[in-house]
Amino acid sequence: MRRPPLRALLTLVIALGACADSIGPSGNDPLEVAAIIPAPGAVGIDVLTQVTLTFTRDIGMESVPGTITFHAGEHRARGTVWRQDSRTLVILPMSPLDFGTTYTVTAARTLADADGTPLGEEFTSTFTTRGSAPPSPDVDQLREFVAVLAHDSLRGRGSGTEDEARAANYIATLFSTYGLAAPTDDYIQAFRAEAWQGGMVDSRNVLGTVAGAGSLADEWLVVGGHYDHVGVRPVVGGSVEVHNGADDNASGTAAVMELARLYSSYVEAGGTGDQARRSVMFAAWGAEEKGLLGSCAFAESGLLSMDQTMATINFDMVGRMNSRVVQVHGPQSSTPLTHFVADANRPELNLLEDPNLSCASCSDHACFRDAGVPYVWFFTGMHEQYHGPDDDYDLIEFDGTADIAEIAFRLLTRLAITPEALAFNPTF
Repeated sequence: MRRPPLRALLTLVIALGACADSIGPSGNDPLEVAAIIPAPGAVGIDVLTQVTLTFTRDIGMESVPGTITFHAGEHRARGTVWRQDSRTLVILPMSPLDFGTTYTVTAARTLADADGTPLGEEFTSTFTTRGSAPPSPDVDQLREFVAVLAHDSLRGRGSGTEDEARAANYIATLFSTYGLAAPTDDYIQAFRAEAWQGGMVDSRNVLGTVAGAGSLADEWLVVGGHYDHVGVRPVVGGSVEVHNGADDNASGTAAVMELARLYSSYVEAGGTGDQARRSVMFAAWGAEEKGLLGSCAFAESGLLSMDQTMATINFDMVGRMNSRVVQVHGPQSSTPLTHFVADANRPELNLLEDPNLSCASCSDHACFRDAGVPYVWFFTGMHEQYHGPDDDYDLIEFDGTADIAEIAFRLLTRLAITPEALAFNPTF
């Protein structure tokens, strides 16, 4: 028989190889993961990464739902899984990842190829993001903040009073100590506005900034809560009662101050590495009890353009959490915020938006929302001591306030670095 030419033999081998590859291994062989990016055990991974899984055979897409999971410790991160090609699945996280955190990717054995042959064994791989892990709020610091602000000596921090001014000076001193910069030549922003009951109020906001970096530095986030309360009120016999406002809103102010302390230190220590990030304004609002006067004066002052303000986080009454439930209002003001808040919830609190809340505009996010700025308002609910003389330090649940501050810190870092601006939902 005549020997075929070498070129014909090579062509035949290549053709058979291609055919064998298209057929794949025997149907009795299990499906396997051929490759994963980031590689197993990788460190220093970008917090804006996606995860790519490549398999040895075509994937049966009907088997995919519920088989791919993505965790940081016990916390399941949100992500969408989509098919890049017949053998490749991509996990797209719905928010930036935490810095300095180990993530685990798992593919369950119920994942199958196009012929229904399952994964041979559960597949698990880990990687660690760049930077430093988010710090935990200090419960003792929160206690100290509330103890000072809700002490009888500040006489309830009445809006526009000298007592409110003394509280403002205390906050300004701490902002300076924590390394925050004053946005002008002072941490105090004085303003004069008309109270909702009538009459003019002279009050002040306390403002401190942490500068951003890179391409996002000219955009802003605002983290705030009001520090004033209702002051003293006369009682029968000619004396007065002090309304200390430990929950309303020394608790929220304490959360703002603790975030300012932690975030400034975290950035200074390089916790976010060289990641581009937005600038942050930390704010203690004055004269909220007279009609949101401080936050609205700020929003209208032009100190920050609302067009350059990406979002605001508001704390108002966060000291009375029960059964690990916290009300979180406003994520629907921009669709991604819902995912950002859920991914930030590493304390695993029960997040609730109370449909019975009678006043969606009765806190300091309102003027930002009216200017088209997405917002999140943390709130632990009403109670019998509201605006009464018994809203005191000893009723504050500080561990719960710390958990709320932890969610807020993780939310803040996500908002600071996400490349896309949040689109405001005007129907919310």
